[in-house]
Amino acid sequence: MQRCNIRLGNYVSNVDCKSYKDVVRKISEGVTDPEILIEEIHGRIIKHHGRETILASLTGVVSQAEIDVLRQLREELDLAEEHKQECLERMLEICQEKYPDELRRLQTIPGVRERTATSLIAEIGRDMSKFETANHLAAWSGLRPRNDESNRKFKSRRITHGNVYLRKNIIQCAWAASRTKDCFFSRFSYYQTQVRKKNKMKVIVAVARKLLVAAWHVIHDKTDYVDFQKQDRQSSASNG
Repeated sequence: MQRCNIRLGNYVSNVDCKSYKDVVRKISEGVTDPEILIEEIHGRIIKHHGRETILASLTGVVSQAEIDVLRQLREELDLAEEHKQECLERMLEICQEKYPDELRRLQTIPGVRERTATSLIAEIGRDMSKFETANHLAAWSGLRPRNDESNRKFKSRRITHGNVYLRKNIIQCAWAASRTKDCFFSRFSYYQTQVRKKNKMKVIVAVARKLLVAAWHVIHDKTDYVDFQKQDRQSSASNG
């Protein structure tokens, strides 16, 4: 796209957004008129940067060779996405057949849905004897802070290296859990970011670690997730 002097990437959040992909699709179909391409751009982007700026970024020199290359690359990406979906569907079939209880129980955790549950089962399995405690699982994933202390001074509290695939999935769940209404993880995130003024990314990592601890208990204890505050309310009601 930049070789064709089309600089739309300077004005969108990332090249994976819908507006950018729609423009690439149009160009791969042979449409190069900026007045037509701008119709694929979200109105908020046009309003933020100005119509003339976006039109200038869509004005380039696109030959038939570039159109053919873009079309071929789009076909390769579509094929890779199709294979990815086939793998995800096969993973789900295996989990539904062999690990139905774990698949259902993991989805009781806020922020964890079917796709993430299958990924968790694929990465950590259902035999929690490999991890003596939930902290061992958190350390294996690389979500525990490192213990870098010398002369009573902490040099670093950065997380350690670990299973990058597990960590990536659980952090995505942490973003969803921090936005889930009336659950422990959203309350924790709000308190840490708004009251204690902690860094949002560090809080998300902390939420991800708590989610992984919850996943360990759900699989190890063979029980559904019970929210912390809801559990206290139930205990108070039963005592009352």
